[in-house]
Amino acid sequence: MASGGSSSTPSSQAAESSEVDLKTILWSHVEILDRGDATGGNVKWRCKFCSQISTSSYSRVKAHLLKISNQGIGLCKEVTVPILAQLKDEVNRAAAELERRKPKKVSLPHTASSSSGLGLQEKRKRKGPLTALEKAWALDLRNQLDATIARMFYSAGLSFNVTRNPHYQESYTFAANHSISGYVPPGYNKLRTTLLQKERAHIETLL
Repeated sequence: MASGGSSSTPSSQAAESSEVDLKTILWSHVEILDRGDATGGNVKWRCKFCSQISTSSYSRVKAHLLKISNQGIGLCKEVTVPILAQLKDEVNRAAAELERRKPKKVSLPHTASSSSGLGLQEKRKRKGPLTALEKAWALDLRNQLDATIARMFYSAGLSFNVTRNPHYQESYTFAANHSISGYVPPGYNKLRTTLLQKERAHIETLL
């Protein structure tokens, strides 16, 4: 194991753990020599245990320290069994902390009978007026949808003026009037690429 000031143990880094990116917690056990191109993922580093110098991404730092074979880098010979156990524990605790920090799913104000209402709605084949129970479930489903839409506005900080956009109402009306099984609304990339290009091309043809 490296001696003197160049050595490092997992416990010696505990006080600094709050300042280290939890996703790449093992960077604290190597010395960064050259960060290289800021846009790339490879940096030049020296292992604080065996003093090996390499240029790589974090994945190989992890493989080196945790002795993960077949990752294109030599395994650290100075990481003993006890140290390896401590390093793995450090990685596990960081992963647990990341999981703890994830946003918790909060139930909506109206969810009591929504799942039952959906099931009843899917099974209902006959035509005719709704029963009192079906009306109650339909109202509950509307309340749940209202709460879901409201939460989208609150959590994203959307302006309430969006509700005055005619396309806001039109999109939900279209969805309510057409049964599109398994439909998923467009995501980030589709909105900023494919759909934006189509809309721009369409508008240009109208000018």
